[in-house]
Amino acid sequence: MWRTSLARHLALHQQGRRRRGRRQARDLVDADFQTIESAMTEGHPAFIANNGRIGFSATDHAAYSPEAGADVHLEWIAVRRNVAHLSLTEGMTEEDLYAGELDPADRERFSLRLEAKGVHPADYLLMPVHPWQWDHKLAVTFAADIARRDVVHLGTTHDRYRAQQSIRTFFNTSRPERHYVKTALAIQNMGFLRGLSSKYMEATPAINDWVADVVAGDPEIADCGFRVLREVAAIGYTGDSVLNALGDTLAALAGFALAATLPVWGSAALFVAVEALTLWMARHGLLLSVLMVTAPLDVIRHWQAGA
Repeated sequence: MWRTSLARHLALHQQGRRRRGRRQARDLVDADFQTIESAMTEGHPAFIANNGRIGFSATDHAAYSPEAGADVHLEWIAVRRNVAHLSLTEGMTEEDLYAGELDPADRERFSLRLEAKGVHPADYLLMPVHPWQWDHKLAVTFAADIARRDVVHLGTTHDRYRAQQSIRTFFNTSRPERHYVKTALAIQNMGFLRGLSSKYMEATPAINDWVADVVAGDPEIADCGFRVLREVAAIGYTGDSVLNALGDTLAALAGFALAATLPVWGSAALFVAVEALTLWMARHGLLLSVLMVTAPLDVIRHWQAGA
């Protein structure tokens, strides 16, 4: 894996230099921050294969890497409130967040799209996602969630974003006064997936509030003019697709073991019993998931949503 990361790092580094040319320090002295950001090509000084980005193709690298400096339109999704969470910095409301980050026309368009899907906009939270993440992961891994309307794809806005050095964080070049946006990105870089744990992120705004208060209360730090760049909002989707996938794997292993000992009728009876149990307990099941992916029915969708 490390050899793959190193090879990709060297190849992508050379491609970037050919595309953009070599920038001298004197050319960046008076440059704006985003120009400097895209010129920082060496990455982590203590980690040689720092830009392998396993999962990105050459086309993805040209579209989404900070060195490319390309404009990116983030995808937006709506996630059902009862399987998601939104945490905010002290003093900020959900309305404050959306009003600051989305134009009224975009919010209206998102609401109309949700209504066209037969659901109530008030039942959902809005979440920005990385375009690569939507295409390669969410649209596939969470297909059942999408079929149940727990996740609804809303499209993009007119805002243009620029990838930062962390790859998964974006700066809004259309509206610089708006917040940076940090997204989950399931590529491997520097030995780790660039994902985000919804469990850990839930506490992030409160932790940032505490750190900011500590810094603001220190006279020596305050005299230096230092302040904390805070993460003011975190949204996470806690749907059951990943858990179901793990459960399906374990159930499959158990099924192989039982099939080796039970007669055919016994295996069939056990399958029917398990399907009935999951339908009763969770309004979910293997056959129901297949049905909702291949031929979704509104009556079943409303029943699963508890309507």
